[in-house]
Amino acid sequence: MTKNSNENDGLVAKESQFYPTKFYNPATGATVAVHTNVLGSDPKGYVEMNYNHKDICPGDNTDVLEEIKKMLTDVK
Repeated sequence: MTKNSNENDGLVAKESQFYPTKFYNPATGATVAVHTNVLGSDPKGYVEMNYNHKDICPGDNTDVLEEIKKMLTDVK
Protein backbone atom coordinates (compact mmCIF):
# COMPACT_ATOMS: atom_id res chain seq x y z
CA MET A 1 0.00 0.00 0.00
CA THR A 2 1.20 3.47 -0.78
CA LYS A 3 1.51 5.67 2.28
CA ASN A 4 0.10 9.16 2.29
CA SER A 5 -1.89 8.65 -0.89
CA ASN A 6 -4.46 11.38 -1.40
CA GLU A 7 -6.69 9.00 -3.41
CA ASN A 8 -8.09 5.95 -1.67
CA ASP A 9 -11.34 4.10 -1.10
CA GLY A 10 -10.99 4.09 2.67
CA LEU A 11 -9.13 0.76 2.70
CA VAL A 12 -6.43 0.77 0.04
CA ALA A 13 -4.70 3.53 -1.91
CA LYS A 14 -5.97 3.74 -5.50
CA GLU A 15 -2.56 3.01 -7.01
CA SER A 16 -2.35 -0.21 -4.96
CA GLN A 17 -5.65 -1.64 -6.22
CA PHE A 18 -4.27 -3.23 -9.39
CA TYR A 19 -1.22 -5.12 -10.57
CA PRO A 20 0.97 -2.82 -12.68
CA THR A 21 1.91 -4.14 -16.11
CA LYS A 22 5.43 -2.69 -15.82
CA PHE A 23 8.07 -2.71 -13.10
CA TYR A 24 10.74 -0.06 -12.57
CA ASN A 25 13.89 -1.56 -11.09
CA PRO A 26 15.72 1.19 -9.17
CA ALA A 27 18.89 -0.91 -9.01
CA THR A 28 19.23 -1.04 -12.80
CA GLY A 29 17.16 1.97 -13.85
CA ALA A 30 15.27 -0.28 -16.28
CA THR A 31 11.53 -0.60 -16.72
CA VAL A 32 10.36 -4.03 -17.81
CA ALA A 33 6.98 -5.51 -18.73
CA VAL A 34 5.90 -8.06 -16.13
CA HIS A 35 2.57 -9.19 -17.59
CA THR A 36 0.00 -8.40 -20.24
CA ASN A 37 -3.05 -9.69 -18.36
CA VAL A 38 -5.19 -6.58 -18.46
CA LEU A 39 -8.97 -6.68 -18.58
CA GLY A 40 -10.52 -3.94 -20.65
CA SER A 41 -9.01 -1.57 -23.13
CA ASP A 42 -7.73 1.22 -20.87
CA PRO A 43 -3.93 1.47 -21.18
CA LYS A 44 -3.66 2.29 -17.46
CA GLY A 45 -4.50 -1.32 -16.69
CA TYR A 46 -7.52 -0.47 -14.57
CA VAL A 47 -10.88 1.24 -14.80
CA GLU A 48 -11.87 3.99 -12.40
CA MET A 49 -15.44 4.00 -11.11
CA ASN A 50 -16.79 6.40 -8.52
CA TYR A 51 -18.16 3.77 -6.15
CA ASN A 52 -17.03 2.54 -2.74
CA HIS A 53 -16.94 -1.07 -1.51
CA LYS A 54 -20.55 -0.90 -0.33
CA ASP A 55 -21.88 0.26 -3.71
CA ILE A 56 -19.67 -1.71 -6.11
CA CYS A 57 -21.44 -5.09 -5.91
CA PRO A 58 -22.25 -6.08 -9.52
CA GLY A 59 -25.44 -7.79 -8.33
CA ASP A 60 -26.79 -4.42 -7.18
CA ASN A 61 -24.96 -1.96 -9.43
CA THR A 62 -25.72 -2.28 -13.15
CA ASP A 63 -22.93 0.18 -14.11
CA VAL A 64 -20.36 -2.14 -12.52
CA LEU A 65 -21.92 -5.23 -14.07
CA GLU A 66 -21.84 -3.66 -17.54
CA GLU A 67 -18.18 -2.62 -17.07
CA ILE A 68 -17.26 -6.18 -16.09
CA LYS A 69 -19.01 -7.52 -19.20
CA LYS A 70 -17.20 -4.96 -21.35
CA MET A 71 -13.82 -5.86 -19.83
CA LEU A 72 -14.36 -9.56 -20.49
CA THR A 73 -15.43 -8.84 -24.05
CA ASP A 74 -12.35 -6.65 -24.69
CA VAL A 75 -9.85 -9.33 -23.60
CA LYS A 76 -7.31 -9.96 -26.33
